[in-house]
Amino acid sequence: MFRPRVARSFLPAYALAVAGTVLKVYQWYHSRPLWVDEQMVLLNARDRAFSELAGSLWFDQAAPLGWLAIQRVVITAFGTSDRAMRAVPVLFGIATLWAGCWMARRWMTPFSAAVFIAICGIGQWITFYALEAKPYSADAFWALFLPALAIWAAGPADQDRVSLERTAI
Repeated sequence: MFRPRVARSFLPAYALAVAGTVLKVYQWYHSRPLWVDEQMVLLNARDRAFSELAGSLWFDQAAPLGWLAIQRVVITAFGTSDRAMRAVPVLFGIATLWAGCWMARRWMTPFSAAVFIAICGIGQWITFYALEAKPYSADAFWALFLPALAIWAAGPADQDRVSLERTAI
């Protein structure tokens, strides 16, 4: 018989994560046009080959190489529409919400988990930068996810021992 592992006490946190996801998708769909600073970064991703993304960027811009490479793939596959250009930051914003859910479920009380997810879902700057064609939402995701993954991997898989598989992750 299938038993859901989600404790009822954490349902408000998950409901907030779903609401935050819907809100980000709605804001992404109805977002304003790209502004100049976004366009200057994206010109580098659009007009340069993958090998040229590692050097200094035009217009004194800076962005992580991985983010530029992902944006280049999106441009190649989906074109240069405003929604396509902002899809990667929105996906990282949504991933931040769900990484926060994973962390909250493991290490927080139900109330603090709900507050944490609400902050990740509607916080001013975390929401603003998830809707900009800039790498900041990816930075927020990795800054949240990597330490949580390290703590999870270093912890015991059961009550007695540390799992080598988890540590390898």
